[in-house]
Amino acid sequence: MLDIKDLILLKSIIKQKKLVLKRFLVLGIIIISFVPLNLYGADKKSIKKTSQTPKAIQHIEGSFDVNTEKLPPDFRGHNIKKVIEKWSKIDKDEFETTAQYEEKLEKIGINNVLVFREDAIVRYDADNQRLLIKAPWGRIIEEVTNLGSYMGQNAFGVKKKINRIDYVFYALKTRIALDFDEHFEWIEDKNDSYRYEIMSILPEEGKRIKDDLKWLIICKIKPADLERYNSTNSITGLSRSHYKATIDDPLESKRTVYFLSVEVNEVWLFNFKTGEILKKKTITTN
Repeated sequence: MLDIKDLILLKSIIKQKKLVLKRFLVLGIIIISFVPLNLYGADKKSIKKTSQTPKAIQHIEGSFDVNTEKLPPDFRGHNIKKVIEKWSKIDKDEFETTAQYEEKLEKIGINNVLVFREDAIVRYDADNQRLLIKAPWGRIIEEVTNLGSYMGQNAFGVKKKINRIDYVFYALKTRIALDFDEHFEWIEDKNDSYRYEIMSILPEEGKRIKDDLKWLIICKIKPADLERYNSTNSITGLSRSHYKATIDDPLESKRTVYFLSVEVNEVWLFNFKTGEILKKKTITTN
């Protein structure tokens, strides 16, 4: 039998053990509460995404230096959209003399050297170990919009799905035809006969640079007779055409071409990734 002193001592021991156990429980809860938060904080920090703004395309302003020997990577030249927009608003006022008009044109940069980048169409001739680069033709920008489709039917009741495409081009129009015969080689091909720039090159090197080649067309504005186009002046022009679909060719397309009238002085071939200029050609007119 326990006497009163023993009972008091036993109660005191139990009370102390409960207090110690309670402290351990509280400490355990604190540890459980804080450790996951620290871990989650680390996880969130490690997977935090940084939003990056797409790099804006950089075009040049003013007159281009034709003595340039090295271009910056991804060189774009002038923005043909802005150039056409600018010059389409320049017109001779009714009360403006020809001399005044020409002076105005000179002040706003009609004598500036312009440079436009054009994609190069390139293929490799493995048998002769050479790159064949199609000569440029002045189509600087091509925008294609898919307008959907509809079910068409001809006079005989034949039905066919018709696709609708809208094309918008920004192009250079030369006053006098470029004398490409002197500068590019005509190659007969069963699929595509055309004028080409030819580069003798080993397969591995050709493979390395094939997709990095671009043309630069260096020119000056040259007012021309664009009466057959919807022209606001002799510097810019606009042409629209509509091609209807047929059973054999189930494509309906609208084409809008914005022109800038120029005289081409030089054509350069360059590597747009490195800025290296591979060829410089002075263009003559006939």
